[in-house]
Amino acid sequence: MAHFSDYLRKPEYLFRPSQVGRRVLRALRSTPATATVSLPWGTPITIRPGEVIGRAIWTTGVYDLAVTEALWRLIDRDETVVDADANIGYMTSLMARRAGPRGTVLAFEPHPDVFRDLEENAAQWRESAGLGQIRLVRAALGRHSGTQTLDEGPDFLSNRGTARLAAPEKDTVSAGVGRRFDVDVVTLDEAVTGARPAVLKIDVEGHELAVLEGATRLLEARTSRDIIFEDHDTMTCPTGAQLRRYGYSVFRLAKGLTRPVLSSSGSDIGARDFAAPSFLATLDPVRALSRVRPRGWRSLAPRSGPARGR
Repeated sequence: MAHFSDYLRKPEYLFRPSQVGRRVLRALRSTPATATVSLPWGTPITIRPGEVIGRAIWTTGVYDLAVTEALWRLIDRDETVVDADANIGYMTSLMARRAGPRGTVLAFEPHPDVFRDLEENAAQWRESAGLGQIRLVRAALGRHSGTQTLDEGPDFLSNRGTARLAAPEKDTVSAGVGRRFDVDVVTLDEAVTGARPAVLKIDVEGHELAVLEGATRLLEARTSRDIIFEDHDTMTCPTGAQLRRYGYSVFRLAKGLTRPVLSSSGSDIGARDFAAPSFLATLDPVRALSRVRPRGWRSLAPRSGPARGR
């Protein structure tokens, strides 16, 4: 077990000290295959503590705090937002809480087994007051609509967020390593017809650019103010370059001790930031910077009631 002083260097414990007690108690017991826990914003979620996402929630109470907090600060009440890929719905639940009862979350998840867990979690949220409407779509987002092969890959059993669409021109998975099967693919332009999503969260294991290439109408209309995406490349990654062509300012997003950190160069991101590289693309950098600047982790100690903008 980690030394108590280690907890003081983690905002997940420093700003939510009750989580320290939960972690200690859970460490004294055998780890269950599944468990239902309450997220900081009061939403229940069923997790698998043996997997990467479930283990993070089981031990720290949250997953990917920098992205969690950025979404918490950027989403306003009554907005429509998109979660791709949604996995078991952790970010979906946060987005629904922030958008409030008149907001809408479009959550996309292509893997049938993971989608089943997402559905079961969403069923629990129907009893939670103050959440936005959640529309679940069992499909991946991509460049073109149709079907495409989904690769589970060798790490799927420990991290079900690693399943990814196979590149059509080559086989990226060795024989016998993980399952492969066809899934539905839709474009974001087609999926959001009639909607004006203000915030997009895109974490699709290397296919972020393909998702954006299927959203040209949306990007040209400039209706999506903020886009949070994962990319393992540098600040000059193709995804960021594509968004800059549409007028977005792109920042590296990371976790500091007292708040999220936005950097236009990535040079001031601390070496202790081990999370997957995430970025914020925004059409309103003044607003985004002002929202992120105040110290504190509001997602760890939220006030009651839906989002009111700040």
